[in-house]
Amino acid sequence: TILLDSDNQEIISAMLSTNDYHDKQLLPTLLADVDEQLNDAAGDGGYDSHDCFAAIKSKGGNLLIAVHKDAKIKQ
Repeated sequence: TILLDSDNQEIISAMLSTNDYHDKQLLPTLLADVDEQLNDAAGDGGYDSHDCFAAIKSKGGNLLIAVHKDAKIKQ
């Protein structure tokens, strides 16, 4: 999993894992190591989880992640 700055194409953070891990499990850990605030965070449906949304929001990011068609609002 790679966090990329879309403005200058620099890698912000990266993590190599086995296929035992899902992207949504790694993103919160990657973001915890980032000191900068985010603008927008884009990703595919693999990042559609409440933990990923919370991690992105905690860094000030706007969510640009495709949600699953059967997604539920957590209240």
